[in-house]
Amino acid sequence: MPFFFFCNVASTQESKEEYMNTLTIAAKPDQKKILWWVVGLFCLSPICSPFIALILGMLLSNFVSTSYQAKSHKWTKILLNTAIVGMGFGMSFKEAMAIGGEGFGITAITISVTLVLGLIFTKVFKLEKEAGLLIACGTAICGGSAIAAVGTTLDAKKEDMSIALGTVFTFNAIALVLFPLLGHLINMSQTHFGWWCAMAIHDTSSVVGAASVYGDKALKLATTVKLARALWIIPVCIGIGWWKKTEHKKLPIPLFLVLFIAVIFFHGYLPYVSSWGPKVNVVSKHLMTLALFWVGTGLHFQTLKKVGWRSFAMGLCLWVIIGCLSLFLIW
Repeated sequence: MPFFFFCNVASTQESKEEYMNTLTIAAKPDQKKILWWVVGLFCLSPICSPFIALILGMLLSNFVSTSYQAKSHKWTKILLNTAIVGMGFGMSFKEAMAIGGEGFGITAITISVTLVLGLIFTKVFKLEKEAGLLIACGTAICGGSAIAAVGTTLDAKKEDMSIALGTVFTFNAIALVLFPLLGHLINMSQTHFGWWCAMAIHDTSSVVGAASVYGDKALKLATTVKLARALWIIPVCIGIGWWKKTEHKKLPIPLFLVLFIAVIFFHGYLPYVSSWGPKVNVVSKHLMTLALFWVGTGLHFQTLKKVGWRSFAMGLCLWVIIGCLSLFLIW
């Protein structure tokens, strides 16, 4: 009896120790996640520039990994879209229409040339037709958004989608650092740089990131031109659907783009908006910096392993050509 009593007490004591250890582990803060929160809050402060936020995000993603990395794409999309809509309060409808109209011809030329060259390079580098077309569309229009829309229209394989996204994502990361350096090197004005990065950089996030580093005027111009360029997803998807004899269930019009246009059009006519509109614009710029931090967290070295040398070579050739062509057309 005493032996069994002793075993029971010992067992109970061990259970209590295990329970207390579990509580201690649960109560112990995750220092890595805390670091991510601290850096994220720092990116919202006025002293953090968009470029610094991007670099901090990239460093955390590669050297201080947490479960937050899986949410990087989601948070980037939410913050970026919200910031872009808020930036609409900082520009007039007439100004946006003038910019969009002025860039229509250049946009049409660069998109057409990129798509035609994409078909040629697909054969040259012996890529799958769908993968090559997705890379070309992502380069020509607006990166990942175009790839997702065209991929849905084509009912593309996941492998082809992954290759195209990895290729475009790699060049987006390079463009964020390279384009501002090249712009300063050749003494580009903010106007010229805004046009150039909107035409030659794939994703909207990277366009906004590069332009925000260069200056406010470049940012405003680049955002407007890039969003006008994104509308080309619609005719391209319709054309591809007709070519492939497929049907897409709904037109791929991003909601944030509709809201951005609505804000530009209506905010000048609504009462009291003129008083708090500029404040919303300032807040949006801080959100943009935070969004670029999340963009940086998605720039992981592992992405490069998904991209084969053929798709990388094709993406590089298209990117260099469209970059040089757009620079020639706007200069």
